[in-house]
Amino acid sequence: MGEGLGKDVLSPKIILLHGPLGAGKTVFAKGLIQGLGCNEPVTSPTFVLAQQYHGRFPIWHVDLYRLDRSSLEEIGIREHVDRSVVIIEWGERLQDKVEAGMWMDFSVISEVEREIAVRE
Repeated sequence: MGEGLGKDVLSPKIILLHGPLGAGKTVFAKGLIQGLGCNEPVTSPTFVLAQQYHGRFPIWHVDLYRLDRSSLEEIGIREHVDRSVVIIEWGERLQDKVEAGMWMDFSVISEVEREIAVRE
């Protein structure tokens, strides 16, 4: 599903992922990044906060799990938002108002099933 969405992204945007641990946010982000045309190996940015990749657009993959609250300035990507696809795991911890964002809420249905609700 992430790869399919990545292929459909036609302009820079912020995509915020929200859901419990183990809900599939990182797996989804990896597919999304591949769908955006990135051929590099994608790793979780949990310990480094943000990873940059290159595809049809510059791509920033951010993980705010280790932070209570943060801002785009603190992460160091504010200046890249207008020309990049920014994927933020634990997006609810972002204290900036993100008006152009797409929210994706992940729910665990069972050990092998997930539900994703999308809101823009």
